[in-house]
Amino acid sequence: MIKFFRYSYYIQYLALLVLALLLWLPSFMVLPSALSAPTGVTPLYDLIAVYLAPRPLLSQIIAFLLFVVEAFFFNEIMVVGKTEPKVSTMGGFAFVMLMALTPVQTTFSPALLASAFILPILYLLYKIPSLHKVETDLLNIGILLALASICYFYSALLLIWIMFALAVQKSKSVRYQLIPIIGFLLPYLFFFAIHFIKGDLIETANAYSGFFSSFGLSVDGFSVFSLVTFAVVVLLSFLPLGSNSLFAQERLVDVRQNISIASLMFMFTLVMIVLEGSIFECGLAFLALSVHNSYSLSHVAKTKWPELILDLVVLAVFAIHYIPIFV
Repeated sequence: MIKFFRYSYYIQYLALLVLALLLWLPSFMVLPSALSAPTGVTPLYDLIAVYLAPRPLLSQIIAFLLFVVEAFFFNEIMVVGKTEPKVSTMGGFAFVMLMALTPVQTTFSPALLASAFILPILYLLYKIPSLHKVETDLLNIGILLALASICYFYSALLLIWIMFALAVQKSKSVRYQLIPIIGFLLPYLFFFAIHFIKGDLIETANAYSGFFSSFGLSVDGFSVFSLVTFAVVVLLSFLPLGSNSLFAQERLVDVRQNISIASLMFMFTLVMIVLEGSIFECGLAFLALSVHNSYSLSHVAKTKWPELILDLVVLAVFAIHYIPIFV
């Protein structure tokens, strides 16, 4: 698989589509009984979920199509960020495997919808070092994060990640650091202004107040299976493959920065996982890990043992999806 997905022809993209379909097929065979419950702080997701809740098949179709588009876009981001060669689909492969690692992730979830806005943020962050005028992109980054947070509220924590990411890229200007914050506040200003005009601002504010009053760290939703699975994925993501260290193949400064940005994102998603109280419902953690997997698999020299490990992982992922159907 490593040698196969190191190329970028029609057959590789078709293989990605088939692989994604096979991982999502069990969710079409046994349609989810319900979408994530509205929280009051995810108005965009709640609006869509209210419409899709009585239409589970349509919900799964839309979720799958969104997933496929995100996978192809993620692959393009990895090429732009130089974490994989220009003629490779390894990024798409890593995304498909990790973002559909378990049946919990193959539904129309807040994290999946939020990823549609997080991915453009990652794309813009990777492009910023090559741009002369970055103010518009920084503003867009903040706006996109606000949109992600009204789909999956814990995404708002990534505003701190963006500040660190800009620092990694030497964007230490206070003005540059403030622009994404302003961009983040603009959609919320518009959102609360609309509710003020509608006359239900107090109810909306109470929904946010109620959410924050129950804000806290939780490990109640963790199981032995989820912890072990997550530990294995993290280990394989950060473990150097073959005889190469993580940066042995590529010494370019911007590539190291891009890998560091993904590592910082992963650190903040760990907080999100604990706040969520569930590992697999916080898909953004696997989004960050996909960057590391894409890089490692793209640059490993000796593929014999990594290929064997990867084959076993793929078999294990398919077992996780299909065994519950037949047992």
